[in-house]
Amino acid sequence: MRRKEQTERLHEAIIKEYRRNKKQTYRQVAEAIGCSEVLVQRVLREESKLDKEKRDAKIIRLRKEGHTHEQIAKKVGCNRQTVGTVLQKADGYVKGLTFRKGGAYVRKEKGE
Repeated sequence: MRRKEQTERLHEAIIKEYRRNKKQTYRQVAEAIGCSEVLVQRVLREESKLDKEKRDAKIIRLRKEGHTHEQIAKKVGCNRQTVGTVLQKADGYVKGLTFRKGGAYVRKEKGE
């Protein structure tokens, strides 16, 4: 087996073991898999980053569709403040959706 394939399998095993019981410490995951604690930290940190990127993209997509912060929070499974923070970080996009007509958010035109 090539080294890259071995590495990918090891990373998958770390993620699978962690998801099996998220209350485990890095040390416990490392012992269960037979690797270093540092490797577990690196792999799980990267996995967490990818999960957040997916969540953030979904939040922005739902906002573009006109959903409120509360609706987005329920659909994504996070806090309403998290939705606000993510949308603030996506600043250029969010500023265009600041006023309501009826029940939906509408993109402002430049002169409004």
